[in-house]
Amino acid sequence: MKTEVPHLLVVIPGIGGTELHRDGEPIWKMSLPTMFNALRTLGRSLSELAPDDPTALDDPDFDDGIRPGGILEAPTSLPGLARLPGYYRLRSALHDRFDLNELNYLEFGYDWRRDFRQAAANLATEIDQRLALLDSYVGRAEVIVVAHSMGGLVARHWLDEHNGAERCRGLITLGTPFRGSPKAARMLSGGYVWRSIGSRRFADLLRAFPAVHQLLPIYPCVYVDGADEPGYLHELETPLRGIDAARAAEARTLLLRLNESSRPTLTSVVGGGNQTTLQSLAVSAGKLSFAHRGLPSGFGRSERTSGDGTVPWISSRPLDYGSGLTPAFFNQSHGGLSQQSGVLDGVASKIDHLLVVNDPARSPFESAPPIATSSDVRLTLDLAVPSVDRTNSSESFPPHAASSAAATRTAA
Repeated sequence: MKTEVPHLLVVIPGIGGTELHRDGEPIWKMSLPTMFNALRTLGRSLSELAPDDPTALDDPDFDDGIRPGGILEAPTSLPGLARLPGYYRLRSALHDRFDLNELNYLEFGYDWRRDFRQAAANLATEIDQRLALLDSYVGRAEVIVVAHSMGGLVARHWLDEHNGAERCRGLITLGTPFRGSPKAARMLSGGYVWRSIGSRRFADLLRAFPAVHQLLPIYPCVYVDGADEPGYLHELETPLRGIDAARAAEARTLLLRLNESSRPTLTSVVGGGNQTTLQSLAVSAGKLSFAHRGLPSGFGRSERTSGDGTVPWISSRPLDYGSGLTPAFFNQSHGGLSQQSGVLDGVASKIDHLLVVNDPARSPFESAPPIATSSDVRLTLDLAVPSVDRTNSSESFPPHAASSAAATRTAA
């Protein structure tokens, strides 16, 4: 029997994980016609993603007619930045475990090119609309969020800047780059050459997207002229080619604030490990190179060398993740964190805990236990969930017929 969900369960994809449309026609969608057109035109069909003015997307009022659609189901890639998993398996795992419909389940698509603060504002509007409907059935519904990659940044901003914490039971992040990723710097600076058709044109498109700058690393990772200790990207005397200094500085301030949540215990971190992951950058004689050279010895072994192939271990948990908050790490790649059955079982178990925490009708738990407690990424994590007797619960969820009342998304 599926578990009832008297709250709102939200899934937020990562960068590139949402379809983009203009006038009802797909521009970014992993369909055979769209991909064939991109290859046929050597990538020119994707040029609509970037306006002629490379700074236009910095303006929240700029409207190029592009709107977010549904989340991507099939795997694809943002060359040089991330392999996108598609979210069909995540959706299936949640629907197999929980009783979900259009009222208590939301897949939040957003315009991933833009500043993620805009996505967070739209998320707040949509959640408020859904909760207003849901409250009429359950009294006071709350929110559980599962967010992959950059979706976790969107969710954390919603928590603190849009009063999301007041109605949030928990946020589960999968491979979220809280402290950025060197891959973003490599992509923006032109240090990555994809050997397939149209790749350089695609890299130029990414440089027009504010969101990619918001993924730049904020931890010390730049070795200059053979230095033994790395410095910070924002401290370079000469900005790297392809990186907008003003955007990078604003993004650093934003990420630092996002790393210090007013409610850090609401976040449960899931990360990937034991994957070859770019850790640092090197600048020598004015030339930029990229390496897997680890961080200084002051960091832990895994922090210095591991990651999910896209997000380094050190970046996968926020700065406020201190004592008593234990992240769960799996031997998985960035994309595998939203696809692999063991990870998805752990996510579902965490949601089970969040559904019963602080609910005296369902469980005596005072706080939700972590997904796992292990500092060794190589260990098999025990994600067993204690059984919960719901037979005496007086709370019932609205029938599926109520799903037609789902709110309509505000255009980004």
